[in-house]
Amino acid sequence: MIIENCPKCDWPLGQESRLEKKNFFNCPSCDAYVAIQTDSLKTRRIDKFARVDSQSLTRYQDHRGMTLSYKWKKNYFALLFAVFWNGITWTVIFGLIASGKIQFDEFNPAYILGITHPTVGFITGYWALSGFFNKTYIRIGGGKISILSRPLPWFGDKKDLSTNDINQLYIVMYVAYRQNHSPVYQYKLMAKKNAEEFLLMRGIPNYELALTLEKEIESILGIEDRAVEGEHRPVG
Repeated sequence: MIIENCPKCDWPLGQESRLEKKNFFNCPSCDAYVAIQTDSLKTRRIDKFARVDSQSLTRYQDHRGMTLSYKWKKNYFALLFAVFWNGITWTVIFGLIASGKIQFDEFNPAYILGITHPTVGFITGYWALSGFFNKTYIRIGGGKISILSRPLPWFGDKKDLSTNDINQLYIVMYVAYRQNHSPVYQYKLMAKKNAEEFLLMRGIPNYELALTLEKEIESILGIEDRAVEGEHRPVG
């Protein structure tokens, strides 16, 4: 039975296009992901079809080219861990200073080991706060792709990659970190030219967003999508 047409290419979507383990369809014509959404009250099911990035991906075009941006995923567990860790760490440090066990007028090699806990707290806190405030910006124009995360600078931003170095994009899934001993998966967007591969960006929180970014960039650059060995595709 025909459900509705794809919002990108107007191809009719049927049950044969629906992925069994996901609440979305994969358009057989343009390969777009189309989500099944519910109403805000979740009192009844509404078969409402829209591109999955409608709320997560922003597009802006000016004289410099096209800019795509998306918000980072908030990680409440990391934030709580950072607050707990830093609270205990600095309580202990200030207590040792107050009791005279840490004195800054003389060097003690043990102080070097004491730097470990504040460092872990700072890194975890910075990472957690980045998830609440940061956006990633992908600007495509002037023969290059620039990627930047702000307002909190992030290590690994890749800037000014020439578009001449790209003739294919694809997605790779990887274990970003573990939470409660369970792996948390994120996605990398890879660029490829002939046999040479480049990491374009990582830390993309879900496959739907990663796929949308891939398709948008390929469309802007006029790249025809082709299968790449090792790329991730969900099992439907």
